[in-house]
Amino acid sequence: ALANAGRQVVLIEKSKQGQDKVCGEFLSPESLPLLRHNGIHPEQLGAQTVHSVRVAARDVLAEVPLPAPALSLTRRVLDEALLRRAQQAGVNLLRGYTAESLSYRSGRETSEHWRAQITNSTHTSISLQAADAFLATGKHDLRGWARSPRGTQNGLVALKMYFTLSPEQQAKLAGYVEIILYEGGYAGLQMVEGDRANLCALIT
Repeated sequence: ALANAGRQVVLIEKSKQGQDKVCGEFLSPESLPLLRHNGIHPEQLGAQTVHSVRVAARDVLAEVPLPAPALSLTRRVLDEALLRRAQQAGVNLLRGYTAESLSYRSGRETSEHWRAQITNSTHTSISLQAADAFLATGKHDLRGWARSPRGTQNGLVALKMYFTLSPEQQAKLAGYVEIILYEGGYAGLQMVEGDRANLCALIT
């Protein structure tokens, strides 16, 4: 969006290629207009339609339709599509680099600016300077820029695996996101592109 508005943008991405993420990979109806506005059309990437949610908890099995259709798409595919779209908009994409430090400088003798020091796997270091900086580090803090307040969910572990289901199982799961509740956590199950099922679980 910044590049489309005429700003010069440099995007630093740690991964050299698409990666799977521990994520339910559910695209809510609210998120879809924003993606499409920015040139991302999940259906063209193989996204599966999700029309209902099914909840299972011990002796309870309930189903309810979603207020609007959602989609299911792996983060590996979605993230790569977002990066490609950014480059098409004019973003300078630097892949395989890790941000080592970020600092802000101001003073009478120097203009106000941000400076980032980034390094790749061959230990090549680059210093970047910009008027504005956006920091998105995921689950890892950047030295000197810890989250505030700190998270309180440190007792949780997330697990994920893809499964190939039989045609009969695929037919029963198609169009649904299943939420399975159990003591100490929950799991989500839904079809994604490539006729696979994504099972993502959270446990204490």
